[in-house]
Amino acid sequence: MRRVPVVHGGGRAYERALREQPGEREGEVAPRFELALEATRRPALRARYDALGRGFVDFTAGLLGAAGAAEPHCAARRLVAWCDGVLFNATAGAGQADPPDSGELRAQLGVLLEALLNVPAADRR
Repeated sequence: MRRVPVVHGGGRAYERALREQPGEREGEVAPRFELALEATRRPALRARYDALGRGFVDFTAGLLGAAGAAEPHCAARRLVAWCDGVLFNATAGAGQADPPDSGELRAQLGVLLEALLNVPAADRR
């Protein structure tokens, strides 16, 4: 079985960050979403917010490129969007009452990373 390093190593870092956000750092997540909404009304804030977001995407693209993603920037945008969605769902969305535990996050992230890295089905766990 082919093991993909970012899924089995780097993926845990993403899973940890997501797991900590809704619980331990909850006070930081809701204001981030409020800031994003405010940025839709203030062009100067939008520009700065978008620049920070590009930094996350660029960093993630570097990781995914090193792990073998054929289109690292595209894969990074998808991964960052998934992270944002998980955070929103667990913090302010319908999943707030029952956020995913670390096992569920790890499983979701593993499937997503394997798809982003084009791991053939035969090589998946």
